[in-house]
Amino acid sequence: MTQERQIPAWLLKSQNYAPPRDADVFIDRSMRAFLGLLGRLRRQPSLKSGGGQHPGIALGLALLTLTLISLSQHGAFISVCGVACLAGLSLLPARSIARVAAAAISAGVLSLLILLPAWYLLGPGTYLAIPVKIVLNLLLMGIVAETQGWAGLSTGLAQMRVPGLIIVILDLALRYISFLGDFAVAMLQALRLRSVGRNHAKTVSLSGIVGTLFLKSRQMALECHAAMECRGFTGSFPQAAKFRLVWADLVLIGLAFGVVTAFMVWG
Repeated sequence: MTQERQIPAWLLKSQNYAPPRDADVFIDRSMRAFLGLLGRLRRQPSLKSGGGQHPGIALGLALLTLTLISLSQHGAFISVCGVACLAGLSLLPARSIARVAAAAISAGVLSLLILLPAWYLLGPGTYLAIPVKIVLNLLLMGIVAETQGWAGLSTGLAQMRVPGLIIVILDLALRYISFLGDFAVAMLQALRLRSVGRNHAKTVSLSGIVGTLFLKSRQMALECHAAMECRGFTGSFPQAAKFRLVWADLVLIGLAFGVVTAFMVWG
């Protein structure tokens, strides 16, 4: 008689694996943060070669106005600068207006909370002066950043005779932030595809991503240094385009004289 063989119990169990669900809030927020940063870095106006507006004039006017606003003690001059900032902001696209206004208002509200004891020590006038100046300065620099872009700011610094080494460091930093942002987004996507079930050690994943980004940045820095040595980099920052005075430059120069005159009268 043949002995009957019984089927093992583990073969009769269902193989449908249903891992517990886990919220991907960490991965989603990290990816949105990186993608938002990359979008802001790559949203740059194009500078046409063969003539165009001087970025150095716009940047110089912004720095001059920022300095005079910080030094001013008279409400009339600050009011005039505020009207000018709002007029310049109204000429931007709707998305740019939202970005600049959100950053300025957030900084203003934060400064109001931080300087709240000054209301009792110095009075309402001094208490409100500093937040208003912070909002105006951020509006001013936001307008310049939205109209000129990172490339325009680098060219403007070169036109203002800023040392080329400083400009190259800033330019390379912005470029490699963009490269490392792409690399981080790719790692987060890979983490999401490989995540099964509930992850109770999300900090371990975060530390792994940060460590990999550090090693990648070090490798890219060494490669960039070797490439600069091979190409005989001398520290100069050549301008990619030649600029000539246009009507927009004349308007900015007139605004600079107007700001200085208003400061001399009311500042």
